[in-house]
Amino acid sequence: NSKVAYPYIVPPTWSKSRNHHELKPVWAAAARNLKDVECIYICGYSCRPKDAYLEELLAIGTIGPSRLRKIHIFDTDPNVKDRIASFLSVTLRSKISFHPGALLESTKRISWQRLS
Repeated sequence: NSKVAYPYIVPPTWSKSRNHHELKPVWAAAARNLKDVECIYICGYSCRPKDAYLEELLAIGTIGPSRLRKIHIFDTDPNVKDRIASFLSVTLRSKISFHPGALLESTKRISWQRLS
């Protein structure tokens, strides 16, 4: 039983579910699967203040025992680190590693083996 997957871009909006009902199972699966990750990579995401979806996703996905060791943030805007940290627990804030600059530029300076 195979399903065909199609790329789907969710435009920046305050309500990602209002017009995107088909994404509800995707958000739910993402939250469930966050419990099993060791690293989270946030790349080039402007993280508008009070992004309710990202905040809720990280909150639900990191409740209880977690294997999470690092949250890597790649962005040209140093304020993104503080915006993301503002809705994380103190424990999760201590796991943030900020990589300034564009993603391609940053990966040239950092080996992926060291990121984990």
